[in-house]
Parts: sequence; structure tokens; C-alpha cells
Amino acid sequence: MLQIFVRPQDLDLEPNLQHEPLSDPIANEWRHVFGPEGSDAPVSVHNDAHCYDVRLNEDASVDLPLKPGGTRTSTCSKATSQVATRPSTKQRPGSSSATTPSW
Repeated sequence: MLQIFVRPQDLDLEPNLQHEPLSDPIANEWRHVFGPEGSDAPVSVHNDAHCYDVRLNEDASVDLPLKPGGTRTSTCSKATSQVATRPSTKQRPGSSSATTPSW
């Protein structure tokens, strides 16, 4: 289960609580968990925020699904993270860490 609160883009919006099943993960492919209204994500939020997750096989790597002009944050659970210099950002399996690129 994922529980997350995203600050809305405006103060006068109606609250919207959503419960949706996630598609089964496909190894080494990003799964779009939530995104802004009108995006292709299964759950929407009242902000320009996207959440993706991925399950990597050992020795696999993937590029972060970067959106132009957005803030990029990467968090790894039960894995090590290697953030390469722009334009490519990679994550690799290993032990726990979290990385927030600062560009």
C-alpha cells in the first residue's frame, strides 16, 4: 500500500481521496503510479507531480523518467542508487540509499 499526500496547486479545490489497484510491475520498466489530472497515470493529483516506481533485476539499470522543467528526486528502497551526470540518471540494485539530484 502507498499512502501519500500531495499539496494541491490551489487552495480552493475539493479534496479527492483515491483507492486504485496498481498494475503488476514489469521488471526493469517504470510504472506510472500517479500524475496530474489529464496524465496517463492511474491516479491523479491536483498538482504537476508524477510518481513512478521500478523493480530492477540485479545488474539492470534504467533512465529516470524526467519531465522537462520539474524537480527530480530519486529514492531507492533495498537498493543502491547511482545518479549519473545529466542528461542520464541511473539506479542500480544493492543496499538502501536515497539520492536527490540538485540541478
